[in-house]
Amino acid sequence: NVLIDSNFATAISNALTYASVKIVASSPNTQQVNFGNITISPSIQIVNNSQNLTSLTLQASQGFFNYGQIGSTQSSSLDVFAQAQFINLASGSQILANQVTLVAADSMIISGSIQGIYGSNQNNQNPIINLYANLFNLIGSISVNTSGRNSQGGSIRVQANTIMLSKDSELIASGDSGGSITLAS
Repeated sequence: NVLIDSNFATAISNALTYASVKIVASSPNTQQVNFGNITISPSIQIVNNSQNLTSLTLQASQGFFNYGQIGSTQSSSLDVFAQAQFINLASGSQILANQVTLVAADSMIISGSIQGIYGSNQNNQNPIINLYANLFNLIGSISVNTSGRNSQGGSIRVQANTIMLSKDSELIASGDSGGSITLAS
């Protein structure tokens, strides 16, 4: 198991200034759910502050649990990729990046927020959020907003066998000439 606490988050943030980072947690037995998890502790921030385009890849054989924040500033560029059996973005958690791809072999529950933003070094690439799961449950918010950039808004794509949206959840894709949201089941 990998627990990302404040010291580990600082090391990851420092590394993202110069290079992409990949974190892997694997279980010797796929039936053992107590092993092979990546957890970002509450109140923890992983941030790319540089203008270098970097990526954060999180691969867990079991679960990815985010209780903290992963992000970039408006003047930096970060892509986030996570792959696990289960993905849970807890209430109050956040992912803020130019491109976000989350892949859950089983279920994905998003109670927090994912926000796609322009990166500083992306050749004006619109923000993209791709979410793939067997069961997708949105309780929180997902947005890609490019207003003021004289461009089409970003895109959100959700592909799952079952898609559940709570009455308070939000999917927002806006820009000067629109945006796109695709839900495919």
